[in-house]
Amino acid sequence: MKITAVNAFVLRLPDVTAACDGTQDTCLIRVDTDEGIMGWGEVDSAPTVVAAIIHAPLSHQIANGLANALIGLDPLALDVCMSAMERAANYYGRTGAGSHAMAGVNLALWDIAGKACSRPVYQ
Repeated sequence: MKITAVNAFVLRLPDVTAACDGTQDTCLIRVDTDEGIMGWGEVDSAPTVVAAIIHAPLSHQIANGLANALIGLDPLALDVCMSAMERAANYYGRTGAGSHAMAGVNLALWDIAGKACSRPVYQ
């Protein structure tokens, strides 16, 4: 199985207030595979920033968006995928929104693993 796409979808209420909660905006992350299995993750941290980290193009030969870093990899090879994201994010940050974006993708990868094995993710 190979990853064919990674997409971020920002969901946002028309009027976001100063209230600090995750009900006003969020970022959903979908990872698609060549076998038709898709996984979903979710990130509350600055959703538009997370989307930019996912969709960023290659820059300076060492900074890359997470989607670019994952295309073609086996989504069940979780350690390989995490290492690829850490290398891609090395230049612009593996902390803050960068680590939040990676965690959201990681959730989607685990969702794929559960679906591929026909088992709940906790197993």
